[in-house]
Amino acid sequence: MALEKKLADKPWIAVDGIRRMDRYLMPHHRVFEWGSGSSTIWLAARCKHVVSVESDEDWFELVTAEAERRGLVERIDIVLTDTESDLYAGAIDIYGYLGPFDLIFIDGKSGTRLRCARRALLHIKDRGLIVFDNAEANSDSMALFKQAGWMADRFSGKVYDPRIPEERWGTTEIAFLTKPRPPEEIEDG
Repeated sequence: MALEKKLADKPWIAVDGIRRMDRYLMPHHRVFEWGSGSSTIWLAARCKHVVSVESDEDWFELVTAEAERRGLVERIDIVLTDTESDLYAGAIDIYGYLGPFDLIFIDGKSGTRLRCARRALLHIKDRGLIVFDNAEANSDSMALFKQAGWMADRFSGKVYDPRIPEERWGTTEIAFLTKPRPPEEIEDG
């Protein structure tokens, strides 16, 4: 039996990941995400602007309606496109005129994540944060980030899922990726 599509009050990621993003985010931040849902609404309530790419029409409609209900429409742009389209990973290029993003959240369809990871590296701010959900199943993307000099803080945890009782929540690994500062930027302690 398939679970219903239902938005929640926070993203469907490892609970510790929600806390870490909440500490990082600032009201002036701009966010890009692949895979809309509860995260889109949660991020828009904390940031200046969220661009989200979605491939599922039901999720697109659900998130759009919730953004309207919560008065967040001005803070969210949602792009609906097929995952096979160049627009899916390339949507970030279209929004590149806004400048680099403070946070990029990669949580779209599994077959798209390497393409999205490549694009994310081109559009993240210096000292920006890339959040990669389900990192354990995406070793090719994790290798790309490592090769590009990004450090991954990876951890596993229970995944918040409001559709089922907490004792049945699954686990996943989430990676928070940051680019280390060059030695000349680090002050001696």
